[in-house]
Amino acid sequence: MKTKLFFLSALLLAMLGVCGCDGDDSDPDKGPMDAYGYLRDLSEEDADTIFITNTEYEMIPRHCRKYVVVTNGATWNIENDFYFHNGVKIIVQNGGTLTVANHAHLIDVEMILEPGSNLSLGGGAVVYLREGTDLYTPIGTILNVNNAEILHNLSQ
Repeated sequence: MKTKLFFLSALLLAMLGVCGCDGDDSDPDKGPMDAYGYLRDLSEEDADTIFITNTEYEMIPRHCRKYVVVTNGATWNIENDFYFHNGVKIIVQNGGTLTVANHAHLIDVEMILEPGSNLSLGGGAVVYLREGTDLYTPIGTILNVNNAEILHNLSQ
């Protein structure tokens, strides 16, 4: 009797969407169930990390709540304000390039630069590092700062 009751309550919670599982965790390309019980295909919006794999431009203000990884051979050009939330980070891998220009502001950001990465700041750009973090540039990192600032928080 207890087993039946447990099974029925677990089934009811799953039907109500309380469990948070998608019903088929064996398929990494499927996400949560829709209202009809079908598994949705995962989109970039469902991912915890955004991978920049080509040359991409950000030219409108944005809010970012996901980790961003700039991969080897990729360039991420930010030319407008970008707000980072929930402790997310930008990781620039070996061979990746992050360019911030055109008076853009990166706000509340933590950056991890791997050896061999490239960070270029210019054109009046300002990077406001998250409180309690610093920008470390390991040996082999290329850092170009021309008419730009790196500050520790918004109050500076």
